[in-house]
Amino acid sequence: MPSATPVESKTSAPSPTSVVTLTCAPTKMVTEEPTSTPTGTLQPGMAVLQLSENGKCVTGIENSESVTMVEIPQGVTNITNDSNLALTGLTVIDTDTNGFCIRDGCLCRYRNVGTETNVNLFSNITSIGNYAFYDCNQITSISIPDSVTEIGSYAFEGCSSLTAFTMPDCVESIGCDVFARCCGLKEVTLSNQLRFIPTKMFYNCSSLENIEIPDSVTQIGDNAFEGCSQLACLQVPENVTVIQDNAFLNVKEVQYNGNAAGEPWGALKITSW
Repeated sequence: MPSATPVESKTSAPSPTSVVTLTCAPTKMVTEEPTSTPTGTLQPGMAVLQLSENGKCVTGIENSESVTMVEIPQGVTNITNDSNLALTGLTVIDTDTNGFCIRDGCLCRYRNVGTETNVNLFSNITSIGNYAFYDCNQITSISIPDSVTEIGSYAFEGCSSLTAFTMPDCVESIGCDVFARCCGLKEVTLSNQLRFIPTKMFYNCSSLENIEIPDSVTQIGDNAFEGCSQLACLQVPENVTVIQDNAFLNVKEVQYNGNAAGEPWGALKITSW
């Protein structure tokens, strides 16, 4: 997963289905005898796997050009040679019984399995991928180990039941929209290693009440705190020298003593410390 970089301009979020999609319906299951690929037109971002009759072998794959990652279903123990050739250039992830999809230290995706509300990540995870917990709206808490150094874009977007989040100081890089639409999020502790807060990081976190921007931050992306209507006052360190458009749109009050251009960046009031 590429490291996040400071946002230069506002970009629209890609559809999650263009990144990770798997369709594996019983109607596509075939015997272990050689067979042609499934017929029909695939939509962008969709992959269809052919399985053996017992569901343990991938015997074929058809995918559209935009697919970059394919998830192998639980229970599959073998992939035929022809299928391996079809998977060339794609990232293939395996799923364990706990709902975690992990590859080379990256938590690629978390499945909504059972009624689990409290998630504790394994200590061998070094990064959290794009969309890893996207719309996991039953989760109320997530424990991040000190081994994690990167969090990808949209990683926790739509986790509407998440109420608090502590980011370990080992996290140095984060993507855009990480907590967008986390409407139940009230309190966040950020890593002291962060240098910038990306685009729409807290977009429409309408319950957010308590957050401290660490002194390590020097840039804040556009619309980063848009819609954080419950923030009574947001203190921005003087070290922040770049604040992009509408970073504080509809925030009640922002306290800032620095020299960044573009004031008031959408805030209802700008005051000094």
